Amino acid sequence: SLYIGGGFKKYRKTTANYLAKVDLHSGNLDTTFTQTSGANDFISALVISGSALYAGGGFTTYRETAAPFLAKIDLTSGALDPQFTQTKGLDQTVNTLAVVGGSLYVGGQFEAYRETPARRLAKLDLLSGDLDSTFTKKTGFNNEVSVLLGSVNSIYVGGNFTSYRGTPANFLAKVHLISGEIDTTFTQPTGFDAPVFSLALSTNALYVGGGFITYRGHY
Repeated sequence: SLYIGGGFKKYRKTTANYLAKVDLHSGNLDTTFTQTSGANDFISALVISGSALYAGGGFTTYRETAAPFLAKIDLTSGALDPQFTQTKGLDQTVNTLAVVGGSLYVGGQFEAYRETPARRLAKLDLLSGDLDSTFTKKTGFNNEVSVLLGSVNSIYVGGNFTSYRGTPANFLAKVHLISGEIDTTFTQPTGFDAPVFSLALSTNALYVGGGFITYRGHY
């Protein structure tokens, strides 16, 4: 199956509010998963782990149940997981999601999660949705996070920010998966000169795309 999130409301003239599941071969809509009452606003990020689909975006409800900007959904039925998705969630939009090392990493425009400070980057338990307070500190990024990419011990973060926990990080940062501490060897004060929107990892290299012209002073 293919799971699709976005700003749409219909698929092949059938109601599919911002989220749809379609057959990979025929493209037919799965109407068990895709019901008329979906999300109430756009979905910008999807990631699968086990039997669950995690969705983030600008929505505040899913199937008419409170789901502030983040939801955990059953892959087959499309039902909301009420243990993970609680009425007190994030306070602003989610732009990107990544599952790394058994945890969900969330990036976006938000500043709090379940009324606890979490500035634009949060680490959550995949089952309970509980916030990891070792990783997620009051001082996070000073502007929005647009993209996340996990590796063995770290997560690479791109966006419109210029600092992380008070340390210069111009639009790109490398952060430890457990402690949340910034890697200052990789993340130097002279980084990019404009926002980062896309990341890809190969064996020994990170590929970065965005609106920038220079990196560490070089064109």
